[in-house]
Amino acid sequence: MKKVILTLSALLAITTFVSAQYKPSEGFTAEVNFRPFNANPISINYLKARMFLSEKMAIRLGLSLNTTNSSTKVAGAALSDPIQETVNKFFVFGLYPGIEMHYGNYERLSPYFGAEINFEMKSASTTISNNGNIQNDKLECTGIWADNTNPAYTAVGFNLLTGVDFYVYKGLYMGAELGFGLSTFSFKEIKVSSTVAATSVTSTISTPGAKLSNFGVAFNPAIRLGWAF
Repeated sequence: MKKVILTLSALLAITTFVSAQYKPSEGFTAEVNFRPFNANPISINYLKARMFLSEKMAIRLGLSLNTTNSSTKVAGAALSDPIQETVNKFFVFGLYPGIEMHYGNYERLSPYFGAEINFEMKSASTTISNNGNIQNDKLECTGIWADNTNPAYTAVGFNLLTGVDFYVYKGLYMGAELGFGLSTFSFKEIKVSSTVAATSVTSTISTPGAKLSNFGVAFNPAIRLGWAF
């Protein structure tokens, strides 16, 4: 968070000498998350678009997409042992519609407050082939990874927001945002199936899903980087 604040402060100082620009009174903006100190500074896992109905009011829609498909292989103790392969997958999809009310008559700054509804869902699974380095034995998990991380869920929530846009040059802006609200997570049922090839027997253990509610501050550690069309 300290790095984000320092970066924003530097940008404010640098752009003091740039000629005056104008904030959008109507039209669209699009933005991504910007983390200047990361190996991959621009993230497209979360995208947000806004439509300004007036200089003071905008409707917004955020979209998150994230997917992982990783494979690891482990050799057995003996050279003749089959290779155990573990494939972990997850997929996250989220929609975040909301509204913003902008205020103030600043030349470059556009502070705002607003509200947002959150909807998110995540699926997760693990498949282990030649489990335990035993030929054709298999372990399959749905609803979570085999190492008990990345549980699958459906989440809904509501956030009150406050933030600011700073227009750097023409339509280019940067900003930050802070939220406070409630989210409820419904974790999905977990199923673990184990197949023993020698006996052709498959056993399955199911664990019912659970619910969890979170109430508190939601802070995006990235700088919002966008363009007004």
